[in-house]
Amino acid sequence: MDAVIMTMTTDHPVPVRHERKVPFLPNIVVPPEFAEREREIRHCEDALGEFVVPKQTAIDLLAEVWSSNVHGSVSLEGSPITLGAVRHITRETFVGRVDRQPDWPSQEVPNHLRAYASIDPGRSVWTLQEMQRLHRLLMEGAPPQEREEVRPGEFRTGTEPSQVVSKTDPKEVLFYTAPGTSVPEELESLLDWVRTRSEALSPIIAAPVLFHEFESIHPFEDGNWRVGRLLFQIYLQTHGFPNARLCRVEQEVLRDSEKYYDLLAGTDHEYAKARETGGTETYRGLLDHFTKALLESYRGAVKEWGAADISKELLETARTLVAEARRHPEGFTLGEASRWVPGSSQSTISKHLNGLVKRGVLEAHGRTKARWFVYPDPLQGFLEKFPRSESPGPDGQRSPTPPDSDG
Repeated sequence: MDAVIMTMTTDHPVPVRHERKVPFLPNIVVPPEFAEREREIRHCEDALGEFVVPKQTAIDLLAEVWSSNVHGSVSLEGSPITLGAVRHITRETFVGRVDRQPDWPSQEVPNHLRAYASIDPGRSVWTLQEMQRLHRLLMEGAPPQEREEVRPGEFRTGTEPSQVVSKTDPKEVLFYTAPGTSVPEELESLLDWVRTRSEALSPIIAAPVLFHEFESIHPFEDGNWRVGRLLFQIYLQTHGFPNARLCRVEQEVLRDSEKYYDLLAGTDHEYAKARETGGTETYRGLLDHFTKALLESYRGAVKEWGAADISKELLETARTLVAEARRHPEGFTLGEASRWVPGSSQSTISKHLNGLVKRGVLEAHGRTKARWFVYPDPLQGFLEKFPRSESPGPDGQRSPTPPDSDG
């Protein structure tokens, strides 16, 4: 079913055939300009981690960012849903109203949101079973006829590859994927590389390579692009870039959709040429596109979230309390907070904590001596509907529970 019709501007012969890579041991030479991009992306990552944004503002910003990413992803697959509709469903979902949507285009939105929210830096997803789980999650609620064709969570079978064909001429095949019979072996080879060798590369290099190879294999009948873009996010967020979730990554990656698909096919073409000549698999065009897009999305996020940052308005003691609160997602008491700022009285610390609560930076629970505080997760309403025991959240946290009181 994933014989997706695309418009592509090619500078290589077509059709391009998927290159079997078992074992997957790419020899990638990273051009020097990528090092500078990575430095700036890491600088932006650190800056995003320092911003102090009140909870409601963070909810609003996150809803806008994720709406943009979800709409970019599903519209590329032919979904007719508008950005306004995606934004509405996203906001409803974030506050816990995530009942079944009336149609498949609408149901795809909470599916994607739940998948984004399930990313947990402490959990390994690089197994065949996890690939199947993610596919089921994204394709949940598909109409019966489509579900029968999609087969959520089931790999392709048979000896024939999937086809990507031209939008202008559906008879023109542009790309042949891996045959169904080789999917488990080839996908396991790729995942073994992720688990054991990918960390030799920068994450901003390894994530696009992972994405490309997953799409080249095309393990499912449909939904491969959706899963692949999710894996790109998962890799970044679990390899040192957790604040990628605050960025409009999909919007930037998909800004030039023709170039996006052309690069995917062209990379296999270059890989085949390298094998014939004994050269190096450069992935250069693909990596150039993805790293530029990632950098632009991070730059945009710094501007967007930085405009909402109130840290400069806070006194040094309050900033210290916020920084420590982030490191104690389970919550903390006044007594614990007092130990974070030696030399300040509990009365002074209490005033700062209450001020942060009023500004929406912290939440307070309980009363008097049993009172405790927590740095709130903007996804709390959503994750109460879908507990993190089933779908761990972006920071791997659980819903807050009262810490032991120590006065």
